Amino acid sequence: MRKVLLLAAGVAAMGAVHSGALASTVYITEFCSDTGNNEHYEFAEFTNVGPLPVSMTGWSEDDSHATANKAGHSLSGFGTLAPGESAIYTEALPADFRTYWGLPASVKVIGPNTTDNLATAGDSVTLFDSSGTLVDRIDYAPLAGTAANGTPEGVADAVTRNAPLSALGLNDNSLWQDSSVGDAYGSYSAPKKLSILGNPGTYSVPEPGSLTLLIPAGMLLASRRRRGN
Repeated sequence: MRKVLLLAAGVAAMGAVHSGALASTVYITEFCSDTGNNEHYEFAEFTNVGPLPVSMTGWSEDDSHATANKAGHSLSGFGTLAPGESAIYTEALPADFRTYWGLPASVKVIGPNTTDNLATAGDSVTLFDSSGTLVDRIDYAPLAGTAANGTPEGVADAVTRNAPLSALGLNDNSLWQDSSVGDAYGSYSAPKKLSILGNPGTYSVPEPGSLTLLIPAGMLLASRRRRGN
C-alpha cells in the first residue's frame, strides 16, 4: 500500500508538470524491441499508476499504425488492473514468457501477438482505452536513428526501456532509461538469456527522497507550510 500511495502521489504531482497530459491512469511503462536471434520475446508493459482499479475491458494496443480495436490486439484479457499493477503484452506464449523472465503466474500476460512485430526498431507502442481514445504512445528509433523532431532516441538490443514517472504520457523516448542491473526499476538478467536485462511485470516506485525531485517547488513549499501550521 505504501508503494501505491507513493506512486499515486508522484503521478498527481506530475499532472501539474504535464499540464493535463496525464488524462489516464494506465500507461506504457516498459518495452523491449529486440531479444535477438528471432526469439520473439519482445513486449510492452502497461501499469495502472492511479489509486483506483481500472477495468481493461475494451482496451487495446497497436504499433505505429495506431489503430484502436485491431483484431488480435485486445487487452481485455488483463481483466482489472489493481493500483500499481503491471501487465504484459508480448509476441511470446504467456507460459513461455513467464519462464523466460522467471515470472510468477500472478503476473498478467497476453500473447502471442502474431499479427505484426510488437516492437521492432524504429516503431511505436500505442495504447487505447475502451472508448478507442489514444491515451499513451511511445515512438522510438534504433541507436543510430532520430525521432521525427530530430531528437536522438536510442534503443539498444537485448535491453528493455523504462519510463520514469516524469516521462509518463509525454511520448519522448529520450527521457526513458535503459535497464541495468541494480537500477531503480529492479532490473535483472532474464533467467533464460542472461544477456538481456529488464523488469517486466513490475513498475518500481521511487523512494520519498527521489520522489520529491519530481514535485514542483511550489507544491513542496505549500506542503511545508501546511506541515508548519
